[in-house]
Amino acid sequence: MSITSKIEWTEATWNPITGCTKCSAGCEHCYAATLAKRLHAMGNIRYTNGFKVTVHRDLFERPLTWTKPKMIFVNSMSDIFHEDVADEDILKIFETMTDEWLDFIAQCRAGLEHEYDVVEGPMADDTIWNYVEEFLAGNISRAAFWELAKFRYPTHQIVFCTEKSLQTLKFLRSYEV
Repeated sequence: MSITSKIEWTEATWNPITGCTKCSAGCEHCYAATLAKRLHAMGNIRYTNGFKVTVHRDLFERPLTWTKPKMIFVNSMSDIFHEDVADEDILKIFETMTDEWLDFIAQCRAGLEHEYDVVEGPMADDTIWNYVEEFLAGNISRAAFWELAKFRYPTHQIVFCTEKSLQTLKFLRSYEV
């Protein structure tokens, strides 16, 4: 985890979970697996298990200690929804959602422009959006919003917001489920 980042579109990375399982041909060139091997060799304590899924509960609330809002790349080194990650741990990580998240969701739903090519993280489903509308209308306070929202599990999504970001995608195949 880094309080700062050299990645041009983010200000910090937060990896409360590290590691993953290779599950497709797309995983053959995984930057995270390559970087984890290097970090393990360097003796980084977060990678003592190499690229095996490892939950770092001591980092769950780390972003809450930062004094200024940041654009955070969450779980750049893992899959938060990996089968080896307990639902309770996923919920704890999502509990770090902040007022900045609420403001960003409200601004997006109101149609205000933002400068991000890709947005990744918890997104407001219809139920949470109803709470956001109530908040924006002044019918409930921020505290009331969070009280209602904490019982809802937000969906985790990756949204490609610009033509530039869409051009990075490559169609491989489709199959019927």
